[in-house]
Amino acid sequence: GSFGEIKDFTASRIVQQAKTGEVEIIDLVVPRMDLSGGTAEQDQGAQSSPFSFSSIAVDKAPKVRLLMNKVRSIDGGVNLRLLSGSGPDASTRVQADNAVFAYAEGTEGSLPEKVTLDGGVQIDGTLGNIKADSAMMFPGDKRLVLSGHVDGSTPEVERFQAEQLVYAPDGILLEGTVAVKHPQGNVHADMARIEEGVKGEGAEAGNG
Repeated sequence: GSFGEIKDFTASRIVQQAKTGEVEIIDLVVPRMDLSGGTAEQDQGAQSSPFSFSSIAVDKAPKVRLLMNKVRSIDGGVNLRLLSGSGPDASTRVQADNAVFAYAEGTEGSLPEKVTLDGGVQIDGTLGNIKADSAMMFPGDKRLVLSGHVDGSTPEVERFQAEQLVYAPDGILLEGTVAVKHPQGNVHADMARIEEGVKGEGAEAGNG
C-alpha cells in the first residue's frame, strides 16, 4: 500500500495515534522510497557522495515510527540501501540495531539532515566495508562519522582499525589508536588521513 511519502510498501501492521498523529508500522519493506525537498546543498550532496542519498530501499524495518509523514526512527534491526540515483549498482547497504532520523528546522521535505545509527553498525558498498558501534550520516555535508571499534576497508585502504572514522568529500580521517595495513608495511599512530581517490601510499599518519 501507500502511506504519506512511503509508496508501494508491505507491512504486517499499521497503528495510528489519533491524538498525536504518530504512526507505527511493523515489519516495513519498501523497494524504493524517494526522499526529496531538502535544501539545495542536501540535494547536491545526495548526487555526489556514496553515503548521501536521495532515495532508500528498506529491506528490513521491524518497527518504524513516523510523525508528520516523516520517518523518525527504526528499531529492532535496520537493513537499508542508500540509493544515489546513479544506477542500480550505485548503492550502499547500511545495517544497525536502531536508527534515528532528524530533519532541518523549517524544511518541508523528507530528506533527513542527520541519521544516527546505533549498535552493530555495518556499511557495505562503494564506500567500502566497515563495522562500528555507532555512526552518524550527514547527507547535506556529504559526511559520515563512525565511532567505537571501527574496523574495515575502503577502496583506498586495504585494512584499518580505529576508534573513530570521519569520511568527508576530501578524504578519510582515522583517529584514536589507529592501525592501517599499508602496501609498504603496517602503520600505527594516533591519527591517519587518507586523501580521496589515493591508495595506501597516500596515507599520512601522526602521533600526538
